[in-house]
Amino acid sequence: MEWLPKITEDTLTVLRRPVSLAEAREYRRRMGLSRWSLGFDTSLADMAVLAVVWVIFCIGLAVLMSLVPHWLVLVVMIGILATTSMIVFFRASRRAIRRHIRMADFASCCGLEYDPVGKADTIGLGLLFDVGYSRHYRGVLSYGRDGQRLLEVGRYEYTVGSGKQRRTYTWYYAGMRLPRRVPHLVLDSKSNDGIVMGKALISNLPVVISNSQRISLEGDFDTYFTLYAPKQYDVDVRYVLTPDVMAALVDKSSCFDVELVDDMAFFYALQGETPDNQVLGDIFTALAVVGRELHDQIDGYADDRVEGARYSNKIAEQGKRLKKRTRPAAL
Repeated sequence: MEWLPKITEDTLTVLRRPVSLAEAREYRRRMGLSRWSLGFDTSLADMAVLAVVWVIFCIGLAVLMSLVPHWLVLVVMIGILATTSMIVFFRASRRAIRRHIRMADFASCCGLEYDPVGKADTIGLGLLFDVGYSRHYRGVLSYGRDGQRLLEVGRYEYTVGSGKQRRTYTWYYAGMRLPRRVPHLVLDSKSNDGIVMGKALISNLPVVISNSQRISLEGDFDTYFTLYAPKQYDVDVRYVLTPDVMAALVDKSSCFDVELVDDMAFFYALQGETPDNQVLGDIFTALAVVGRELHDQIDGYADDRVEGARYSNKIAEQGKRLKKRTRPAAL
């Protein structure tokens, strides 16, 4: 794993540096990208401004309708709403461009490739990547060798539902190539589950995995993760998730949902208001510590259910994929 970049605090400061308007324009020109193709980076503050303006619009419309001609009220109020909306979206667009410039600089410092609009290799592998519609990859960092992508880190966006139930979700993800294929494992972090009556009851993952596939491990590991594995793979799970691997998971990636599928390890986190430098710092720390432990341990794994598995690097059919269904809210 000598290819894994070593991230320092100095490297992460690149993600906080100021970006001038001239630099943003030059970046768009050089990349041949329109303002809109880079997406938006809308903050909670932006959404709050739009919500307040909408409330004022509705109240003002009701009050002014009784005082001045209706057509004049509509023209003025719609103009105010449209102007405010454009300001908010232009701000979000500029913020997205600045983020891409910083990410490109970060990639250069780390010896990685960077694609602002994302051409990723993860479709069809992880459990996130076949949910919903309007799927987009943003800001993909990657490293490849001999025609094979070994590392990929980025943001993945998809939409579910329609009408008033329409929701768009954005996840940070990291995918790392493993030396061997492994049975399908999902470690659902309890730190990011929904809280109901003081208890973590609702997973934030967009799929529901059958409870019959849950496995309990030793120590206090179950207080940090809910582990899912194919039936009759208990021994294999304990080979892959040794005490050292479990300790690394708890210490360095308990804030991430983790998935092992085929010869890939994925780390997932829903995007919030946490700055890029902090999230990417956590991601690369998890890759360096947990990824290395997994890589070293899995290098000796073979599925004994398959004849000659040590040489064929195959997983038995029953171990390739967990049984799961899309969560109702994500239909």
